[in-house]
Amino acid sequence: VRALYVDALEFAAAPDAAAATNATAVLQTAFDSDLEEVVVGKAGSPWIVDPLFIRRSKKVVFEPGVELVARRGAFRGKGDRLLTLVNVTNVTFVGNGATLRMWAEDYADPKAYEKSEHRHALALYGCANVKVEGLNLVASGGDGIYLGTGKPGDAPCRDIVIRSCVCDANRRQGISVISAENLLIEDCVLKNTHGTAPKDGIDFEPNKPFNRFVNCRVRNCTFENNAGYSVEVALQHSDATTVPCDIVVENCRATGDLGAVKLRTRVGAGGKPTGRVLVRDCTFGRMGLAPVWTIQNPPDAIDLRFEHCTFDGFAPDDAQMPFVLQEAPFAADPVPAKPELVDVRVKGDGGHSERIVDRFGDDLPVVPDFRADITS
Repeated sequence: VRALYVDALEFAAAPDAAAATNATAVLQTAFDSDLEEVVVGKAGSPWIVDPLFIRRSKKVVFEPGVELVARRGAFRGKGDRLLTLVNVTNVTFVGNGATLRMWAEDYADPKAYEKSEHRHALALYGCANVKVEGLNLVASGGDGIYLGTGKPGDAPCRDIVIRSCVCDANRRQGISVISAENLLIEDCVLKNTHGTAPKDGIDFEPNKPFNRFVNCRVRNCTFENNAGYSVEVALQHSDATTVPCDIVVENCRATGDLGAVKLRTRVGAGGKPTGRVLVRDCTFGRMGLAPVWTIQNPPDAIDLRFEHCTFDGFAPDDAQMPFVLQEAPFAADPVPAKPELVDVRVKGDGGHSERIVDRFGDDLPVVPDFRADITS
């Protein structure tokens, strides 16, 4: 393997004081090289950078303790991201616990920055065969990790592995997925998301009907203290022409989020999307709103199913909060389909599960045999 070691110590000792406070050029040169591997060395201080790009197949190894930090006062563009890949294949990031850090609180200041949700820490557009392992993605102005479509043709991201990463205190999402095939998010921590809606741990949200979620798996992840839901699937831009959705969330743990799973679809002229969202072997605790929130999802659209899950301590400040909040915002909407519950345990007041209400507190028809396995 032809490799290049980028020595932060030598860079920090550069005689040019301006260059010593902005490492963008030296790192971008390394990333643009034809070498197969780039090793980013650790120094006594962070690498301070402007937006960086990976433009070709590459293995990027960060030494333990490396910090790649957005230059404060920069990132003025609404789409400026710390690290971006567009239509690239065969890229591996070996993080070793390195940190990619931005300044969410700065970007939220309307006097200093134009409003934007897209100042992400790591953004992939239409990429394939990418592995992201062992990175901390902190305080972005948008998402810790963003998986979008490439140009031309709006190709989805394919064959993506995100493993052992921590997305902390990002402004919009821990991870946003716009379109993906064969995606594995595993052993990750998504926490402290806050700032601008929807503020979820992970949000699957397509922009167009031709975006898709095929073989997407979220496994062994932890969600903590997100101002939105642990996992949201927002399919309001999907329709009958969309490839059937296939998302599985398994063996995950969440505490302190607004809720567990939120599912939104749209009933329009294009018809309704189809597919499944399966949540199994998960534990959700100490939530601030209804654990499950469905919006519009009519019968025969998305099959939302929970297997062998435990919900413990939801809505502690509202004794009337339902277990499932179903919303049909328009008079012509059909009654939303109930989720399927298999060996689901709700710890607390079993009466919570017996009311299914819309956002205004009005009762919707209760589906018989909804109670599943309720424990107190």
